[in-house]
Amino acid sequence: MFTSCSSSSNDDGDTTVQTPKPDSTIKELLGTYKGTLKVFDGGVKTYYDAEIIFSSAGEKTVRIAPKKDQPYSIVTVKDLPLTTQSGTYYISQNAQGIFNYESKSKFLILLTEKTAETDIAYSFEGNKI
Repeated sequence: MFTSCSSSSNDDGDTTVQTPKPDSTIKELLGTYKGTLKVFDGGVKTYYDAEIIFSSAGEKTVRIAPKKDQPYSIVTVKDLPLTTQSGTYYISQNAQGIFNYESKSKFLILLTEKTAETDIAYSFEGNKI
């Protein structure tokens, strides 16, 4: 499999490298999800109708981030690799967290873990919109 990257330079000589295009196996995961988000920051705070966004962070890696400018936007952005794809099920599991997505129902379960002192962990259950 070949991937392409491009770079550009501005007049100051800065070089910007773009993220590789996502592998076709993660394209199904990309998008916005809406549901219940529970923030674990010295207690548990629950947000209903919260939105998180899955974007590409590489060939088989998704970047998971909260919708900007929301009270729950304090949670830590995570990059999780797709570790298993079987039929309509997509699973990721590593030290940063775990998610399970079923494409027929468009249902996602996500749990992040603290991997640094400043991380704010959370869980999320919801559907792709």
